Amino acid sequence: MSSGFYSAVSGAVARMHGLEVTSNNLANVGTAGFKKSNAFFSTTLQEAIQLRQGKGLNFTALRGVVPDFTEGSTIETGNPLNLAILGDGFFQIEGEDGTFYTRQGNFTLDKDGNLVTPTNHKVLGGGSPIVLDEPNVSIEPDGRIVGINGEIGRITVYAFEDNDRLQRVSDGIFSAPEGVEARELADPTLAQGRLEGSNVNMMQEMALMMTGVRLFESYQKIIKTYSELSSKANQIGLLG
Repeated sequence: MSSGFYSAVSGAVARMHGLEVTSNNLANVGTAGFKKSNAFFSTTLQEAIQLRQGKGLNFTALRGVVPDFTEGSTIETGNPLNLAILGDGFFQIEGEDGTFYTRQGNFTLDKDGNLVTPTNHKVLGGGSPIVLDEPNVSIEPDGRIVGINGEIGRITVYAFEDNDRLQRVSDGIFSAPEGVEARELADPTLAQGRLEGSNVNMMQEMALMMTGVRLFESYQKIIKTYSELSSKANQIGLLG
């Protein structure tokens, strides 16, 4: 089989993975606080063939998928337990496997009064779960939670030196790898009764989808051509 066949296969596989990334972005265009992913591709030249035969053989691969932390627009909801972070920062939440971070502020109360995410992660304030007696509270821009009898808690907002080092756990939830420290923001800005929308640009993602599909189809045609040429070469060999 011609070496060009494998080059075309690598390109098709890489573009298929890229289409999966774009599809996931489009599927979450309406998900609060969702951060889109950007796929990056690289081309590797097989140097041994290039040096021996003067033939450059390129292999395409998906180099990485990186979250885009550009801030999404805010949406008015009127729900007192909905919060949007204006500017940099993340809510800290508690999971079974440790502490995680999110910008999804569509919170509710569980049966025990814990402030939780839609995935039932407890929202933390100062490292401890936030417990409320009732949902109709006032949440100040700096995170202070005020009830009928005064301040009853505080939502802590954290930031990182480099958001790009965060690792996506699931749609909207991230973890900080070892060596990446979260710092508490002294003056966060929260907006009660609002949610940060997805930062996915539907038109841009649709354009990426169409480009990706065309490239994938082009690689398929090249693979088919190489397969047909290889088949004909084998037939000639048999006849000879």
